[in-house]
Amino acid sequence: SSDASNEIVLLVAHGPINSDDNASLLKSMTNISEYVKQEAGFYDVIPISLQDDAAREVRAKNVEMLREIVATNTIEGRQVLIVTNLMSSGIIKARLQDDLTGLVLTSNEEELVEHPDFVTRISKPVSALSP
Repeated sequence: SSDASNEIVLLVAHGPINSDDNASLLKSMTNISEYVKQEAGFYDVIPISLQDDAAREVRAKNVEMLREIVATNTIEGRQVLIVTNLMSSGIIKARLQDDLTGLVLTSNEEELVEHPDFVTRISKPVSALSP
């Protein structure tokens, strides 16, 4: 991020197959999105679930929505930042990159567990739970 007030962050998840589970995931992600938006001052933070293993038409609809959000915000002059919360890179990330071909955006290079600070970040909340 270089100008949060002029940036939109899209939090992209793999997502579950089941629509009820997906609604629950998006509700949780919305809580995170609102916190990130407030704390960092982004123009907007939007959660999106690919539902990568769902029926082809379900995933296609989610990708279409994602592409539309990226294109609209780019046209309106905002920088689009895509942050995936995938556990590791690979097939899903490559497919997402293909899905977004031709759009102007910035995406995280490393996934959650690949980030060098992962152990430090996860250890604090986990150690707080220990008796």
